[in-house]
Amino acid sequence: MEFGNRESTGRSETEKPATLDGRHVSRLVIEDVLDWLDDSYDLRYGGFGHQSKSLDPFSLQLLLWSGVWGFENRSSLAVHTLRTAYASEIRDRIEDGFFHYAENRDWSRPYTQKLLSDNAWLVQCFLVANAVSGLSEFATAAWETAGYLDTVLWLTDRAFYGCAQEPDDDYYGEDVEGRRRRSSPPVDRTVHCDSNALAACSKLLLAWHTGDARHADRALMVLDRLLEYMVDATGACTHLWVDGQKPQGAGHLSDYALISLALAEAYQYSQDSKYLEAMLSVLGYCEKNLRADDGTFHDVTYVDETHREGLLENPRAQYNALLSISFATAGSLTGRRSLAETSVNILEGLGALAGKSPAVAVATGVALRPVSVIYRPESADLGVWAKTRFLPGLVLRYDDEGRGVTVSSEGYSLKPVSTRAQLLEQLVKVYSLQRHIDHLELRERPTMTTHGT
Repeated sequence: MEFGNRESTGRSETEKPATLDGRHVSRLVIEDVLDWLDDSYDLRYGGFGHQSKSLDPFSLQLLLWSGVWGFENRSSLAVHTLRTAYASEIRDRIEDGFFHYAENRDWSRPYTQKLLSDNAWLVQCFLVANAVSGLSEFATAAWETAGYLDTVLWLTDRAFYGCAQEPDDDYYGEDVEGRRRRSSPPVDRTVHCDSNALAACSKLLLAWHTGDARHADRALMVLDRLLEYMVDATGACTHLWVDGQKPQGAGHLSDYALISLALAEAYQYSQDSKYLEAMLSVLGYCEKNLRADDGTFHDVTYVDETHREGLLENPRAQYNALLSISFATAGSLTGRRSLAETSVNILEGLGALAGKSPAVAVATGVALRPVSVIYRPESADLGVWAKTRFLPGLVLRYDDEGRGVTVSSEGYSLKPVSTRAQLLEQLVKVYSLQRHIDHLELRERPTMTTHGT
């Protein structure tokens, strides 16, 4: 299927396109892939297609925020998928956590491996679903899934997360009493840079949501350990660390994309400049060593520390999309125009590929997140309130000399505000949320008792 070849979107010519710095990836491409997701949607069980299924975070977040980006609002598809999957066999209802995929369309017969990456992504998807829908069940799902990470995958002696819990159909087929008579499936103690960074990012988002600093403490501990052992002073990442060995393997594009996003969240949460400096080093390494001619970044793999195996033929769209967000975020945090330009170049490179593949188009849609900046001096409550709306691309930037809270985006800055109602009005202007104002109503987040960390 080729996306983006229709002559008209049927939208008004005056509607604002999804843009960054005046340039844009064709709206037709994103509208077509949203139509494609709609057409392939399983109306009965949720998800896409009628065979084996998994919970793809890029598709889910694209759907959840489709209305915010100015496209037809299809968030209900993602909400239905997450609710159905949560109640199905793909979720371990006894010990929490989600299995890797299900063989049947009704989410039954799961492949019973639980991956750190899958579950860390789902924490974020549930938080966004809670923000979009206002349904408290998604906040509970995020909390439970994060609890699985902390109670099962956490390696106390290493202060990292293990990459997976091994599959065991017999064990997971038992009830509570049956499981007590068995040994639980072992955790793979291999530490992956990318999935640990992703877990740290998810824990930071949960800390914003719940106000529970223990989630942030765990996240910052993981990031500090990654910076000490798996990211060097030049920003180069090491991909994995097998238990009992030294960290090994040159960083994958996923490592650079996910740790840069996690460092950005760590800086916004802690205001500790070491996280921003580390983020800039990681992005600088990417620009120097991984840039492709089309503006995107290569994924490089190595056989060992000295021998280059080669560049993957096609850039990994998902991680290029995340790197675009990282560069845009870094540009907002520092005011450096060159970083925002790199974000634009990635988008344009992805846009050239998006018409050829639904996966690339989905990733491109995720990257079309407008970056707004909330200037937060002493007004912590307003800044945190804005952050917990989980709007795509919203960045907190601290200004010791400012007053109140200011919203700015791509060349313009709105007047400082001092109340939630005023801030909400400005967010509506920035995100064009007039038709979806109910997603940001002035409600308080429920206070939750979280798993101990």
